[in-house]
Amino acid sequence: MADQDMTILKSRARSYLDVNAFDLTGLRANLNASGNETFLETFRLELASTIEGTGLSRVEYQKLPNDDFDEDADFVAYMKGVYAYLFEDAPHP
Repeated sequence: MADQDMTILKSRARSYLDVNAFDLTGLRANLNASGNETFLETFRLELASTIEGTGLSRVEYQKLPNDDFDEDADFVAYMKGVYAYLFEDAPHP
C-alpha cells in the first residue's frame, strides 16, 4: 500500500486527530456511519499499513494533524493505540 496516496487516512487525521481537536469518538462514529463501509475498510487498511511501516511515515503524518513524535517507535505506538480503540474495543488512548 506504500504507493497509495492514503487519502482517507490523511483526511480523517486532519479532521479528527489534530492536537487541538482530538476526537477519536467522533472518528469512530464517522467511520461506522451508515454508508461508510468502504471508507471504514480503506481507513483500516491505510492505518494498518502505516503501523506496519508501508503507509504514511512519521514525517508525513506529523504534517497532517500538527502532531509531533520524537521517534518512529512513539509514532507506531500511538497509531497502534488509535487502531486498538477504533477496531478492537480497547480503551480510549
